[in-house]
Parts: sequence; structure tokens; C-alpha cells
Amino acid sequence: MGETPLRVPLSYQSIVDRSTRDVTLWQSKPSLAAALTFLTAGVYLPSSLFPVASQSRIEGARFEGNSFRVRLEAEGLPPWESTLELNGQPEESLDVDLEAAFAPSAPLEPEP
Repeated sequence: MGETPLRVPLSYQSIVDRSTRDVTLWQSKPSLAAALTFLTAGVYLPSSLFPVASQSRIEGARFEGNSFRVRLEAEGLPPWESTLELNGQPEESLDVDLEAAFAPSAPLEPEP
């Protein structure tokens, strides 16, 4: 037996929650709002309470369909199985040594 590298692309869904809210100049640029209010002797204050921009925020990503069952079968050995759960990694690898995974715990006695 030798090494047999195998690459398999896996696809799963990433879900991102996005929240958007309208903000006033006092929330987005408080120093500018204060300066305008001061320079206009308070005339700007009432109009500074109207929304001037939208602010978006991305909240936590979660993944769906990201659990994969991996099963390896080799002649003369029982099948090896594992579950792989991915959470946004660009690449994941499994190193499986089938001979070591299924090696008997005690040495085998030669048959007479």
C-alpha cells in the first residue's frame, strides 16, 4: 500500500444576518454635528435629528449542510468512517493510516 492523496471539493451554505438602520449625523459624525450646531448658533440642531445615512452591520455567520460523512474502504480491511464538520475553513484535510487504524492490538501468531 502507498499514499493515495485524494482531493474532493465540498460545498455548503453560509448564512449571514445583516441588519440596517438609519442614523443621524450625531450618530455617524458627532464632531461635525457639534461643529455645525455651534457655528449656526443652534439653528442646525433640529435638522440634525433627521436620518442622513444608513448603517449596515453583519451579525454572525452560521453554516448549513456542513456535515459530511467520510467512508474509506480498502481491500482486506474493515471500512473506516468519520464525520467531518466544516465551519468556513478554506481547506480541511484528513490523514488516515488504514494499517495503523486497524492494526491488531496483539501480534498475530503465525499459523502452523
